[in-house]
Amino acid sequence: MHNIPLFPEFRKLRINDGPVFHKLFQDYPPVISEYTFTNLFAWMHEYDFQISRRGDLLLVLTKTCGKGGLYPPIGRFEGKEVFSILKDVIEKKVGDHFHCADERIAASLSSFSPNLLVEEEPDQFDYVYSRDDLVNLAGNRFHDKKNLLRQFERKYDAGFEPLTVATIEEALKFEHSWCKTRECEKDPKLSREQCAIYNMLSYFEILRLSGAAVRFEGKIIGITMGEPLNDDTYVVHVEKADDSFRGIYQFINQRFAASIDPKYKWINREQDLGIPGLRRAKQSYNPVRMGKKFTIRLKLAL
Repeated sequence: MHNIPLFPEFRKLRINDGPVFHKLFQDYPPVISEYTFTNLFAWMHEYDFQISRRGDLLLVLTKTCGKGGLYPPIGRFEGKEVFSILKDVIEKKVGDHFHCADERIAASLSSFSPNLLVEEEPDQFDYVYSRDDLVNLAGNRFHDKKNLLRQFERKYDAGFEPLTVATIEEALKFEHSWCKTRECEKDPKLSREQCAIYNMLSYFEILRLSGAAVRFEGKIIGITMGEPLNDDTYVVHVEKADDSFRGIYQFINQRFAASIDPKYKWINREQDLGIPGLRRAKQSYNPVRMGKKFTIRLKLAL
């Protein structure tokens, strides 16, 4: 961590910061999707992520919203230390709140001050599913999903293959084609997502990602990418497909879940960002729980 400035100084996130993050995440495993180096790096241009260190903890600042907010410290911490950091962040006018705090952090801070304001961020809640549910699609809850999956498999002789360095160029062309069809440049959300996916594909090996592609008649028609989040949870960052092939999303979802090591009992498919269509799609797969996230402020700082 010697090349990361001491708090309150910050610098921009770099691709070669990965090992520092991976070591801290190994020592203190994350439970929400934001806490992966992949997500931080892939979205760094959108959120202007900057980093600093305080002792053995890593701080991540985003300056996209006014004064900005920080993710809670990355690393092993005590509630008292996190509360002290929040006060210093405000006093030094670095930011004014913690953003995307998980339930552990919210609970650890609750006893330190009556002036803490802890608010849920429902649009940011992660959807967490049983891997077995997504693989087996058993019972009436998944009848429609299994039906669409079977329709796809009957109609298309599609292959499902690991995404490798050798196929990254094809995957990039697929993403470009997908965005061209949907005119991503006219939709800020799709444009930002395209940039993030390009980052993931371009640094696929360095980011330690795994993934898969659906191929039909020699052409890639869908891609997905993810990585382990902690010892029992795998997080899926990307799932993109040509939906003119009816049932392809059910196919890629089920096949990728089946390819994930069974030791990962849970699959985190990230948040819906408050987008109605995305919310309906994620709810339709029957999550077993939501990974709650919170904004934490000092009431005196409001």
